[in-house]
Amino acid sequence: MIWSIIFNGCGGHLWVPLIGIWGAISYSSLMVLRQYRGLRKVPDDVAEFTEKIRDLEIHLRGRDKEVKWQREQHQSYVKEKKEEFMRQQQQH
Repeated sequence: MIWSIIFNGCGGHLWVPLIGIWGAISYSSLMVLRQYRGLRKVPDDVAEFTEKIRDLEIHLRGRDKEVKWQREQHQSYVKEKKEEFMRQQQQH
């Protein structure tokens, strides 16, 4: 039953994740296809999914910049109001 070890994982670990640029991904099904000279092409839906992930990451990076800018604007506003309040307190 060595083939079950090859199919399902590495040693006693099932579905061993492989670390790549997109994080941890399990390639068990693709490894099975390759071992049995099956389809060696990455399915189109996987390519589309990877593209959607990339687009989402780009969108989130832009959102991070926007949130950072808003936070900086808020902090400067609070600082100005605090200084204004302190000046008013000193005048009285």
